[in-house]
Amino acid sequence: MNKLRKITNVTKIYSDIVSSELSGRIFWVSYLLLLVIHCIENTSVIYSDAVWVEGMYLFRNLLYLVLLARLGMLALYKRQELVCAGIFFAVGAVSFLGSRDFGMMEFVLIMLSAKDESPRRLVTAFAAIKVAAMILTLLLWRVGVLAAVLYQDDNVGYYNTYGFCHRNVLAANITVLCLAWFYLRWRSLKIWDVAVWCAIALLTWPVAQSRTGLIILFLIIFGMFFGSRKREQILKVPDLRRIVLLFFTVILLISVIGTLFYSDHSAVWKLIDSIFTKRFKFAHQCLEQYGLTLFGQQLPFVSTIEAQNSDAARLILDNSYMRALLYYGLIPGGMFLGTYFRALDLSVRRKDVRLMICLAVFAVYGLSESYLLDVNYQFPLLVAWS
Repeated sequence: MNKLRKITNVTKIYSDIVSSELSGRIFWVSYLLLLVIHCIENTSVIYSDAVWVEGMYLFRNLLYLVLLARLGMLALYKRQELVCAGIFFAVGAVSFLGSRDFGMMEFVLIMLSAKDESPRRLVTAFAAIKVAAMILTLLLWRVGVLAAVLYQDDNVGYYNTYGFCHRNVLAANITVLCLAWFYLRWRSLKIWDVAVWCAIALLTWPVAQSRTGLIILFLIIFGMFFGSRKREQILKVPDLRRIVLLFFTVILLISVIGTLFYSDHSAVWKLIDSIFTKRFKFAHQCLEQYGLTLFGQQLPFVSTIEAQNSDAARLILDNSYMRALLYYGLIPGGMFLGTYFRALDLSVRRKDVRLMICLAVFAVYGLSESYLLDVNYQFPLLVAWS
């Protein structure tokens, strides 16, 4: 009887190991392929009539189904984790039904699938794909395979995107690569890391012309370097947890107050909004015209390139906090922001200064860009979840 019990236990352990290994392989293959597809979306090819683009999107949907099947059949969860996963999945699904945008659901799928994966491996894989994609995009633009899209801008006239779909996308890719670099080299950061990335930041400016990207690059460089050198002193700051959580709350309040009270008739608000490159103006416009919903709504966004090629007025919503609430809905958006708040809280409780700074930098980035809500850029929250 004891022998039979031992054999049964060994068989179960072996089955769990095989299941775990298979589950891990499915996640990594799917995650890397989704990153590759996202990098292709970052290029000017999305403005072409290439017939294979639709096939690429169908393949992406298949990868979503694969991750969903993996979650249902292979992933190992405790009972309370199943409840949490079910709530996240349900809210992600209703956000898709309301907004018809899969962004929130994609975040949920990849976050749930990344459970128990190595954070360092996640960041390394993310950085490797992004570096390869950036180099390839620039090379393909240089040889004429990718179109050079010319955007019209109020301040700089026309600018080149160098094979990317937008100058801010180019800046965002450089920014997240910088953050990944400092994350991976956290324990061995030297002054040359600062010097090299300061040079890259300054060289990026005349190419990408992204003021937000430049500011965030310098926040990353000096914030991560200072944090790695002064980790122990930072952890001894009185009420550190309260300060960090208040910092996030203040950024959220700035977004909400700016949206609610912005006025075209106020010189003060126009001056404030010019700092945030019309983020409050567009958010206020969306709120006034379409209001708030519980589970999200379709918004008729008009991008810069669409407005440039038609008579339509631009309608964008790049402030991540208001995009979460206005576009994805109060409940899904509130859940996402609550998850971010919780991730910041846990980073302080676990004395993970590196993750705390990464999340804080992205929180600032969310004031002017929507990348806070994009799992294909937002690796710090993915790390926190795993």
